[in-house]
Amino acid sequence: MERGTLILLLVLAGCSPSGGGATAATHAPRAASHPGPGGGSNPLLGSWKLVEGNPNSCGAGVTYTADSEATTYPDPSQNESHKVSFNVSPGVVYVMGSGGAVQYDITGPKTMQWHGTSPCKYQRAG
Repeated sequence: MERGTLILLLVLAGCSPSGGGATAATHAPRAASHPGPGGGSNPLLGSWKLVEGNPNSCGAGVTYTADSEATTYPDPSQNESHKVSFNVSPGVVYVMGSGGAVQYDITGPKTMQWHGTSPCKYQRAG
């Protein structure tokens, strides 16, 4: 393979031809919405209840739809809802909103975990 072709392939792959490695853009989650339960690929959609962690920092419950996130707290005045998008990978879902991306690990068919200020473990509600 000629050097020019190799450099072009490295640039297209997000790598520096000088050996600098991958660019930040190759590691950033891409926004993508996925269909919901019962025919979709986003295991995060639906309602979740906190089973381990501080409800004041984790949220006592959270509900995801195809384009929104609603979090409930012990103090109802702290409840929040906003538009989000998702990047779904095997075992991991990134939720992107105005504050950036948050990673949720899918730990089982009805369980997931967020590693924020403290580990927050959730179980599917219902």
